[in-house]
Formats: sequence, structure tokens, C-alpha cells
Amino acid sequence: MRRLEKLECHFTWTLSDKVGRLHQQQEILEMVSKSDCSWKGHLYNLLGYIYYKIGKPAEKALTCLRKAAVILQEQEEQDGRGPRLMVNQANLAWLHCLLDEPAESQHYLEEVARLQEDFPAPPGCELHPEVHGEKGWSQMRFGVDYRKQAISNFEKALIGDPDRKEWHKGLVLAKYRLHCDRGDKAMSEEIFQQIKHAKRINPQDIQISILYLNALADTGRKTEEIVREAHTLAQRLQPPLVDLGSILHFLRVHDSLDSALHVAEELEKKYPSDRDAKKQLALCYKWKIFNPEENVGVGELMRKAIPIYEEVTRLFPHYLRGKIDLAAIYAKSAKTGKADEIYLDLLKEKEDLDPPALLLLYSRYASHLFWCKKSTSESTEYHKKAAEIQIHSKERKNSIRILRSIANNCKHPSCEEIQEFLLNLEQNECCAADLFI
Repeated sequence: MRRLEKLECHFTWTLSDKVGRLHQQQEILEMVSKSDCSWKGHLYNLLGYIYYKIGKPAEKALTCLRKAAVILQEQEEQDGRGPRLMVNQANLAWLHCLLDEPAESQHYLEEVARLQEDFPAPPGCELHPEVHGEKGWSQMRFGVDYRKQAISNFEKALIGDPDRKEWHKGLVLAKYRLHCDRGDKAMSEEIFQQIKHAKRINPQDIQISILYLNALADTGRKTEEIVREAHTLAQRLQPPLVDLGSILHFLRVHDSLDSALHVAEELEKKYPSDRDAKKQLALCYKWKIFNPEENVGVGELMRKAIPIYEEVTRLFPHYLRGKIDLAAIYAKSAKTGKADEIYLDLLKEKEDLDPPALLLLYSRYASHLFWCKKSTSESTEYHKKAAEIQIHSKERKNSIRILRSIANNCKHPSCEEIQEFLLNLEQNECCAADLFI
């Protein structure tokens, strides 16, 4: 077991083990696996690990890892052996050990040792660049908590192999998402230039192309031409429409919500069996319904949105945000009982949620309790639960803002209690920050 623990693979990378997050990644990876992506070997490596962690049959996990091995072998130049296989063979060593198959596990342990000897890490690299690259890609799949680690691993991979297009792509995606997570208003010129370089070396990559358009707009370089380019990219999409969300986000922010909705409706009509097309159309309906400037036709929009959202949440049974959005639309359309049912079902599964998902659930349920159930005290308790999760997010910021308004209202019966709560919260956050000084 000691030799296994020293391996670099998904079983040792301390990725989130929350069932909700793992199931969500399973749904996404299974959909992306049907597309032509350059990370398919990494994808099946991660999917095999996820299958084991969520309790799928062992043979299903092994099939994924073996499929990854075949893909990675085809990418190697030296008789199918090379450093791309290091993580995969380590995963297989772990999985066979966990399945109580010591002989098979030992075989893969020895193969990892041979690969490490034949393909040592280059000077200046702690691990082989292939390992750093795959580690960064896997960490990026697990959200905001892993963003900085992913950036670090992509940077280390590029030290060893500065020309790899996939790692330049991974680096700028991770940096841009961190920029969005923080809510930074201005993008640094450094990130813009890195995105520009990734676009130059990945000219046909739709994901990088739309990222570049976002970067142009975010740095004050928006023109009518780049809006037209976004529409052109939308027409280039083929199922599965995994990049549609990025394009619609750009159009919603930098063109108009109606423009994004029109594209979403067109593509859902063109590809009626595509799950992501339905998901993105549902999101566009939600943005229209809750747009404060939208004061006509909301009832008709809700009638369209509800069946789409109901179908999407069946197609993506672990799509937490989608279920919460559906609950909000139910509540707005006077179907409060159905909204209550969704929230209570989600709260029963809260142990399966990772901190960002739990924070989202608490904050949105608190708002539901206040506005729809008129339960002020219970709403306050859930805002407190959200505030206690120390993650940077707009939902947490909103919950803290609401709690501060209570603390500042001397006539509120919970004024002193919330003042004390916020003081303790601030002290705890200071202590946590001190740990990293």
C-alpha cells in the first residue's frame, strides 16, 4: 500500500469525494465523451475513477481505464509506450488493489516504475510534464476549490514542454474561470495575452475562440465584428453542443438576452435530442423570467420554461442549479408546493454536496423562505448557514449583506444575536487567514 500511496494518480490527488460533485462530473464527462476532444484519454481516466468512487460495477471502471490506455497508447510515438500512460497505469494499479487483485496491481506498479525510469521528469520539474498536465486538467473539473492548484500544475507542465497546445488551453481556461470566480471587473493584460497566445496556437478550437472573444470584450476591445463572430461560432457547433453555454453567455452579456435566446431556440430546434441544447435553452428562459426589465410575457415564458426545465432535470438528475432554478420558477408561477418539494428533497441529500453547492442551496432556500413562505426567522437561519461556508461567491456575499441589514436594524428582534454571529464569523475568518500568512 505504501508504494501505491506514492503514485501520482486520481486515487492520490485528494479530489472531492462528495457524491453530488462526482455524479455531476459523471454526467458531464459522459456527454463530452461523445464529442471530438483532445483530452479523451484523460477523460476516460477520470471517468473510470469516478465510476469506482460512486459504486458503479468494477468492470465499468476497468473498461474506462482500459479505453483510456488504448487512446493514450495511440498518441505515443515509441511502440505505444510513453509518459502519457503514467497516470493511467497508476490508476489501474490502485483499482486492482482495491478489487483485491494483488497480482494485477503489482503488474501495473512495475509498469509505472519502468515508465518513470524510461521517462524521467526534465530539469526543473517535480513530476513529468504529462503528469502535471493531466493533474491540472482533472483538478479543473472540480470547481473553484481546485482552480489555483490546476493553474500551478499547468504552469509546471509548460516549463517541461512549453509547446503543448492542450496545456496552454488548460492554463487560460483555469485562469479565466478564477478571474470570474473572484468577480474581478478588469482582466489583467497578462491573462489577455495568454488567451491570445492560446487562440493563436489553437485557431480551430471553439472553446478557446469564444474565450478570446470574452477576453476582447472584458478588456474594452468589443466591436460589432466580435459579436458577429460569436454568432458564426454558434453555427459551427455540432452535437454534443458542449460549447453552447459559453457562446450564449457571451451573447447575453455583450449582445442581448434576446439574441442569446434566439440562438438557443434555433439550436434546440435543429438538434432536438441534444441534452445540452435543452439545458442552455432552459437557462435562457430563466434569465428572461428573472430579468427585472422583462415586464411583459413572463407568464408565457414560464409556461415554456417549466416543461423544458423538468426535462433537463430528468436528463441531468444531479444538476443542482437546474433544480433550484426550476423551484424558483415554480414559486414565481404560484406553484409554491412544488418548489417546497424540490428544496426539501435537496436538503435531504445535503451530505452529498460539496461546500460550494451547499452554500448555493442554503442561500437560495433562505430567499425562498423569506419571499415565498414569509418565514423570516427560518430564512435568517439558512442565511447564517450559507455565511458560515467560507468560500468566495456572490451567494455568500448576498447572505452576509442580508445578515448585516438585520444587525444594523436595532428594532429587529434578532439584531443582537446577528451582531454577535457576524463578529464571531469575522474573527474566525481572520484566524483562518492567519494560517496562510
